[in-house]
Amino acid sequence: MAALPRNVWALGLVSLFTDLASEMCVPVFPLLLAGLGGGAAWLGLMEGGADAVAALVKWRAGSWSDSLARRKPLVLAGYVLATLTRPFYAFAGHAVTVVGIRAVDRVGKGLRSAPRDALLAESVPSAQRAEAFGLHRSMDHAGAVLGPLVAALALWAWPQEQAVRWIFLMSLVPGVLSVAALLAVHETPHAPAAVVASPQLPPTTPGQGAVLFLVVVAVFGVFRLQEVLLLVRLGSLGVSPALLPLCWSALQIIKSVTGRPLGAFADKVGAHRALPLGYLVYAVTVLATGLASGLWGFAVALGFYALHHGLTEGVEKAMLSRLWPKRARGAGFGVYHALTALVALPAGATQGWLLETHGGPTLGVVLAGGALLAVVLSLRLPAVSADVAS
Repeated sequence: MAALPRNVWALGLVSLFTDLASEMCVPVFPLLLAGLGGGAAWLGLMEGGADAVAALVKWRAGSWSDSLARRKPLVLAGYVLATLTRPFYAFAGHAVTVVGIRAVDRVGKGLRSAPRDALLAESVPSAQRAEAFGLHRSMDHAGAVLGPLVAALALWAWPQEQAVRWIFLMSLVPGVLSVAALLAVHETPHAPAAVVASPQLPPTTPGQGAVLFLVVVAVFGVFRLQEVLLLVRLGSLGVSPALLPLCWSALQIIKSVTGRPLGAFADKVGAHRALPLGYLVYAVTVLATGLASGLWGFAVALGFYALHHGLTEGVEKAMLSRLWPKRARGAGFGVYHALTALVALPAGATQGWLLETHGGPTLGVVLAGGALLAVVLSLRLPAVSADVAS
């Protein structure tokens, strides 16, 4: 694996601190909602609904960044908004309030996601993009390892209700560090899309390969597990509330250590081959987690389940960066993020309802079946190793 540019590492640090802040909150959402009278259905609605609210912001933010000379201000605004929003969970008095705060939090994610990914893609050669995005996701998941450990320590040190409130308040610290790390990112100004647009230049309309790719992503997104529901399954298998953050952290460790090497593997064999493999791994392992009836069987299945992230998350973004016209790359990432967020609303609400009313096996079968459809569709994706348009 060749050295990666400084911006990749700097943006990785930004995501590491951000996910530390975010993921110290995620494992205690079930505890917060349960204390306010909410269950798995509320949890699914919160995650799916918040992503759907952010979908329109994600869609527009990418285009906005194309029309600006610099993408960094939008990225900064998104991280600041999320950082300042999270502490308000500590003062929520109703499940509806938690859902609303989560929506505002995700609006911050909507502002930053597409411009950040476009900035990262422009900071690294095309042949290294899956590795770069894989590293970025690895550092993101590294933050997701540390965050639950902080939550677990708080739950061990304080009474549960007090700990839950303090966890949300303490999330402000790593959030501020993420904003500080972003200042180290250097961006070379690009010509705004409205300025460079000309009849003599190649069109920025995505081709058939990009459209098929978005269809595949949308299908997989509908059947992508809302992973916070895994905490509900762990609770039903006898894991105590104080241990839930540790289980969440263990899941993120696997994601973190496999992101970059599996991204480099995808660059070597081709993203069009790695992506179907990732979807297939997901299909098999999500079925195994659903059918597992004992804690140890579930834990083993969960470990293998985490591997699919290294073959899908960074690979999808690398493939999009090559398939979408370069001059409208921000808009392309905006469409990608908006689409995945939009399908999350029915997915999250339905998955929470299925788990609560029909149990883990039914949920596993449904998700695995949908993922196999994504495998079949993804086999038709074109082999692209360089940008298709300039």
